[in-house]
Amino acid sequence: MVLRHVHELHFSRNEDEYDVQLAECFHTPSGFATTNNPCETYNASLKRDVTLRRKLKVGALMDRLLILCQAESVRALPILTAPACDDRLVRRSNALAHAGLLRECRPCHNSVAFLLGNTADEEIRKITNVIALPAPKIYDVHEKRSREDLPVTARLGVESARMEHLDMPLTGWEVDLAARS
Repeated sequence: MVLRHVHELHFSRNEDEYDVQLAECFHTPSGFATTNNPCETYNASLKRDVTLRRKLKVGALMDRLLILCQAESVRALPILTAPACDDRLVRRSNALAHAGLLRECRPCHNSVAFLLGNTADEEIRKITNVIALPAPKIYDVHEKRSREDLPVTARLGVESARMEHLDMPLTGWEVDLAARS
């Protein structure tokens, strides 16, 4: 695989590429960078926060781990059983919709099934196409750079905002309203 752009490293173009990246996420060979491996990230946080990067004797280590477990149980996050939208994504989509930058596109139906009235499958899935227009940019004199003209809570990084529009079809992204995907 040839890398087209360094910032597209974590974005998948299709389901097969996503599966490969998911496998790479959890099965990192020893000796390689493991920044995207959740197990290694958790171990790194243990070393950083609990042991303070020093070797502890077993008794002291058990005391530290007990303190960690008590702290984790107090701030435990609920385990989700279904996909949920990130708060940042909701804020951004609301800001884009309020600014009129999200448009719904109904592509014309030229197939025989549409002419015969056999569109039950599409109506069951309730698929619509959404076109996301780029947010207008304003130049900030103090920062000497341009930024999106959206509330601070709805802004994305430059590369993440660029990925919203990269390879978007002319009819927009297909969104399944029933499955929210």
